Amino acid sequence: MKVLLAFNLQLSTKMANHTIIFNSTPPVPIPTGTLLTEAARLAGVEITQPCGGQGRCGRCAVLVQNGGIRRRSTLRL
Repeated sequence: MKVLLAFNLQLSTKMANHTIIFNSTPPVPIPTGTLLTEAARLAGVEITQPCGGQGRCGRCAVLVQNGGIRRRSTLRL
């Protein structure tokens, strides 16, 4: 199962907050820096991670509707 997400960037004076929608779920406010897996958990959505959270299996496909993203490097020492 692929999960399609939608983000809307809302800037505040304290910290940027985002609204995340998993397929048909109600919008959930998520603070900047929240991992996708944690955002899913907060929204009540289970995402299986065959790649162990490395972002290689495609289970966490994301559609950014507004704003930008910073992809975490998968390089490890």
